[in-house]
Amino acid sequence: MGRCAGASTALGRRGVGRCCAAGLHERAQRLGWPPPAAPTGEWFGSAAVLVPSVALRPRAVNVAFAAGGAGKATLTAHSGPVGGGWIGYRGYPDGYGALPEAAGGWTDCVLRLDLDNCWWFESLSGAPCPPGLTAAVAVGAAESSWHLDWLTPDAAAHQHRVRQCLAAIADGEVYQACVCTRFAGNLDGEAVQLFASGIEADEPARAAYLAGPWGAVASFSPDLYLARHARMVRSSPIKGTLPRTRHPAALRASVKDVAENVMIVDLVRNDLGRFSRERQAPPRRAHAGSRRAAPSPARTRP
Repeated sequence: MGRCAGASTALGRRGVGRCCAAGLHERAQRLGWPPPAAPTGEWFGSAAVLVPSVALRPRAVNVAFAAGGAGKATLTAHSGPVGGGWIGYRGYPDGYGALPEAAGGWTDCVLRLDLDNCWWFESLSGAPCPPGLTAAVAVGAAESSWHLDWLTPDAAAHQHRVRQCLAAIADGEVYQACVCTRFAGNLDGEAVQLFASGIEADEPARAAYLAGPWGAVASFSPDLYLARHARMVRSSPIKGTLPRTRHPAALRASVKDVAENVMIVDLVRNDLGRFSRERQAPPRRAHAGSRRAAPSPARTRP
């Protein structure tokens, strides 16, 4: 998401309840407007940046997040007012699924929850907070039932891909790879209710809800693929899997998890090094998350 600062109005102190996104969704439906967008967690030094309503349209991947191209926002410092900007998503480049490869749109206002649990209405145009918007966040919407039936993944196909990967390593074609299994299911209910339940249950470091006529995206991610603020780019990848009941020290003791962490750190180091003048990369460590940052040589266009 790109952003520009604008006028701000304090709306009071309250946290991100499960009803916030659902309340905005219900309000948008009632007014006949496009659905809301709801990035929650560590976004722009805030706890949440909600968009009351935004028309997200399918975009070409090569322009969806081009600097100064698709959106009008200036990528500025990583804390303080957001005001508005370009918001969207880019899917995995595997050609799978019914969703567009990328979608995005422009918003001139947001509801931002700062780290002191105070909500702010921020507008690039200086417009006042619309009537009913505060209530939509504070009161929200009644919880609706939803159910997700997971489909059983194809174990044989996954094992075949693992064998192919091992063969490629033996042949010297690759030296490391991630072989993943895709899980699919059928949702009975509103996607926004699934999202609200997910952020309440898991409290992910970063989550996002985006929707349009094309479908919906409910993302729950502990890591950061890429963030850019002015000329600084940053990535915080995560590798390693552990039940919540286990102590995090078990990750350091796992040969598999340590190898995964080293692999992703090396990949990010290499990717950032292709365009950065300097790299700020501490020694490799075996833990769930790693941070990598590097200044970009190109000047950011407004």
